[in-house]
Amino acid sequence: MTNQIIILTKDFLKAIETLMPKKLTRINKKSNSELKVFFRFLENRLEASTLHSKAVCPVVNGEWNDYVSFQFQFLMTLVKFPPTSEQVKILYADKKIKIDTLIFPASLTKTKRF
Repeated sequence: MTNQIIILTKDFLKAIETLMPKKLTRINKKSNSELKVFFRFLENRLEASTLHSKAVCPVVNGEWNDYVSFQFQFLMTLVKFPPTSEQVKILYADKKIKIDTLIFPASLTKTKRF
C-alpha cells in the first residue's frame, strides 16, 4: 500500500487557508510553530486537521491508509510559495512527506481498518 494522493491545487490551498490560525500574535507564535497537522484520506477526500480546525477537500486520485502528521510551519511554506501546477501530488515514504516539490519530516500513525 502506498500513501500517495493527487489533489487540485486550488482545493488544497483553500484547505490550508482554513487551517491557518485566525490571528497571529507574539504570544501565540510559539504555540503555532509547535502545532501539528494531520492528513487522512477517507472516502475520496483528504481530511487535514490541526488541534483547532479541520478542512476537507476532494481528491482526484489516490490511496492513503493511515494518519500522517507533521509540523504546521512546513505548510506555511506552501502559502508563501504556492504550487504552480493544476494538481498537487502528496506522497509519504521513509518518514518524509512530499507535497509538490517540498520534502519535510513526518510521522505515520497506523489506523485499524473497520
